Amino acid sequence: RDYFQGPITSAVIDSSFSKLWNRVWKIDKEKIRYHINNWNKAGYTPIDAIASWPAHGDTSKGESYHIAPFYDKDSDGHYSPMQGDYPLIRGDQAVYFIYNDFANVHTESKGAPLEIEIHGMAYEFDKPDDSVLNNTLFFHLDILNKSAYDYHDTYVSLFTDFDLGFANDDYVGTDVTHGMVYAYNGTAVDGSGQPEAYGEHPPAFGLCILGGPFMNADGTDNPDSGCGYNTAQFNFGDGVAD
Repeated sequence: RDYFQGPITSAVIDSSFSKLWNRVWKIDKEKIRYHINNWNKAGYTPIDAIASWPAHGDTSKGESYHIAPFYDKDSDGHYSPMQGDYPLIRGDQAVYFIYNDFANVHTESKGAPLEIEIHGMAYEFDKPDDSVLNNTLFFHLDILNKSAYDYHDTYVSLFTDFDLGFANDDYVGTDVTHGMVYAYNGTAVDGSGQPEAYGEHPPAFGLCILGGPFMNADGTDNPDSGCGYNTAQFNFGDGVAD
């Protein structure tokens, strides 16, 4: 393990901390809409994902005050669902999670911790008439440097273990033009009846990093070639500096 649940904290990582942070928050737009329309009605009780939305950490323990995004109806800077505040999500359904690399020893990479905190949101769109969007899982990751150091020459990548159904007959490949890696089944039938196997007509699965880290501001509109390392780059050569 190199990563651990929750924000970076000075608190003791005990059962109470784990109960608070070793989880995900799953919510969809319909439930948020219901909350928006009913929060001020007598007898209303918000669902757990809204009531416990991790908008804030405990600053007395060195945690960030602002964590999960939310709409602040009364603009007081504090998440209060019974005052009309509600979670802000991407897509039609989302799963929010928080982890860090600082809470313990890195037993996987054997590396030193960078003191980073990752706020993640996995989300999907309910688009049955759009075969692309309806079969795409998006991840948005905010990677926060909580250390006292500025890191340079930093690379970001995703460890990806596809395991497409039955994993022992998978192949992997790369689509350089689209900056994509993908997995597909090596045989026409996936597996031989295992619970996780697709059987006939197995799917393929591709992964593409749509947008990477921001470059440091340099006061110029860098040319369309961008940083030159990948195809996931936006707003270069558009006439607007940085």
